[in-house]
Amino acid sequence: MDSKVAAVLNPPVYEDFEASTDLVEEKDCDTILLTLPGFKKEHLKVQLTSAKMLRISGSRPIGDNKWKRFMKEFPVSPNHDSNKINAKFESGILYIRLPKLSPPLDHHQNIKEEEEKEEEEEEEEKQLHSTKSPTQKTEQTSQKPNAAADQNVKEEPKTANEKGEKSKEEKLSHLDDDSKEKKSIASDHKQEEDGAKKSGEERDSEKKRMTKRDKLQEEEEEQEEEDSAKTAEEEGKESSETIEGSGKSKVHNYKETAADIAKSQLKKYRRTFNLALVIIFALTVGLYLSNFIRTIKRDEN
Repeated sequence: MDSKVAAVLNPPVYEDFEASTDLVEEKDCDTILLTLPGFKKEHLKVQLTSAKMLRISGSRPIGDNKWKRFMKEFPVSPNHDSNKINAKFESGILYIRLPKLSPPLDHHQNIKEEEEKEEEEEEEEKQLHSTKSPTQKTEQTSQKPNAAADQNVKEEPKTANEKGEKSKEEKLSHLDDDSKEKKSIASDHKQEEDGAKKSGEERDSEKKRMTKRDKLQEEEEEQEEEDSAKTAEEEGKESSETIEGSGKSKVHNYKETAADIAKSQLKKYRRTFNLALVIIFALTVGLYLSNFIRTIKRDEN
């Protein structure tokens, strides 16, 4: 009770001062710095109002019933997470950390990433198919020993039966040519099969891309339809407003024309009334003068 009575009789005197502030912007968060010399943690208050304003206040005693106080307010943007705001006071500096919200991923960006992944998978499959091609090289190498055998057959010593040997060599050469033709035909079939597989895979990939592009086009068309509907509604509102304004202007103009007609008629009536008054006045003056002249003549007679 004594302290309350003393506070009423001798109220404290406050001195306001401006605290120096600084803002540090980063990718993940923003930090507000307030330099408060002479203050303690108990002297400070940090509050978040319902209007998304960060209110920082504090007061400390100086002596002789005098206090030094301050108050600062900072707006909290929607990019900040208001539930994770924290404060720290160290060596006369108040640090207030405002974490940022992670931005949501765009739907179109997700589709583009999926397309890039599918393209990478297709390139890997093509590389795997290209690794299978060395089998053709092995077939070509198998042809070389046959050529060496032909050379060995040709280098054999000549005997009395050279004609028979020549016939044998011709038969062997024909057999080699047939085997080479068969191998070339088989290699051509394999290449055709590989080309057909690759063309089928390319068609499938193109179909997938086309379906995704169609989806994107449909979404864009839907957005354009929504935008056109909104613009049509706005134009309808504007046209209705213009119609109402034109109707009001027509009524106003009609009123003005009626008032002008009434004024012109009143002017005409006033003119005729004034003319009538002038005529009556002239008649009265003439009658008065004629009577006056008659009386003068009578008096002379």
